[in-house]
Amino acid sequence: MSGRLLAALLALLGAPAFGEPYEVLAPPAGTRFAMRCDGGGESRWIVAKNEGGLLRVQSAVDPGIYREGPVWAYMLGDIYDVQGLGSGRGRNRMFLVRGAAEGVTALVPGARHRFTYRWLAPNGEAERTHVITVRAARRVATAAFGEVEAIEVTDDVSGPLHDLRRSVDYAPALRMFVRFSIRNQRSGFEQTCTLAFLSTP
Repeated sequence: MSGRLLAALLALLGAPAFGEPYEVLAPPAGTRFAMRCDGGGESRWIVAKNEGGLLRVQSAVDPGIYREGPVWAYMLGDIYDVQGLGSGRGRNRMFLVRGAAEGVTALVPGARHRFTYRWLAPNGEAERTHVITVRAARRVATAAFGEVEAIEVTDDVSGPLHDLRRSVDYAPALRMFVRFSIRNQRSGFEQTCTLAFLSTP
């Protein structure tokens, strides 16, 4: 199904009027999508599970590269329960220490949500704090899907091992982000990726 047709169909199925709070949703299991990043690199992904508010997204090339966790956490921030790093590379895990257990249940412009997690990796552990801020709702031009309504959300990640800002444009009609960017505040590294392909079962 083409991106424009998919967006139109989802809009007709009863998306709320733009400006109202949106529930954070994700495409169904079996969905395939591709992200195209700065420099022309492209990665392909599969939604392997979307059930009971939990999502598993894995690489179409290597299923050992995946993220599994709450839908809102994958769609809005750099938060997960388990992150598979690939064959033989182990896993990262995150455990909620402080913050609302239900996470972000609706996107309301101007709202801020704060969470602290214990972050565990094969080579170390630390606490990291996420401040998720829901910013303006706006219309965003995309190459693959035309103009879509999106909500900008930032995730500021801080801790002994992390100083990052992740920003996404989440499109409720697609149940997906159409763009995300990340900036490492310490190294200055920046990257922006856009949704290049989306196919639902």
